[in-house]
Amino acid sequence: MARLYGAGVNRAALYVAVGGVVGSLARWGVLSAMDRPTVTLLVVNTAGSALLGLVVVRWPRPDEPERLALGVGFCGGLTTFASFALDVAWRLDHSDIGGATALTVGSFALAIPAHLIARRSAERSEIST
Repeated sequence: MARLYGAGVNRAALYVAVGGVVGSLARWGVLSAMDRPTVTLLVVNTAGSALLGLVVVRWPRPDEPERLALGVGFCGGLTTFASFALDVAWRLDHSDIGGATALTVGSFALAIPAHLIARRSAERSEIST
C-alpha cells in the first residue's frame, strides 16, 4: 500500500474525504446563511485559519487521523483559495482595483493573525496542562 505522511493512503484518504465533505458543507451553510459571498469568504478563511492553528498544535504529526480529518479535510473544505482568487480576479476584470486590494489585504490581515493567535493560545494551553 502506498504511504502518505506515514499513514496508509486508503485510511488517510478516508479521513481527508470525510473531513472535506463536512468542511465543504459547513462553508455552503455559512454562505447560505449569510448570502454575502465576499463576507462569507473572509469569515470561513479566517475561521479555518484559526482552527488550523489549533489543529497543528494539538496533533503535531502530519499522519495523525485527527489532523488529516480536521486539518487537511475539514479546514481544506471550509476554506477556499479558489473562491478568493475568483473574487479578486472578477473585481480586477471589472476595474474594481480598490475592492480587489481590500479583499486581498483583508484576507491576509485577518487569516494570518487568526492562525497565529489560535496556535499560540493552543501552545500555551498545552504547556499549562
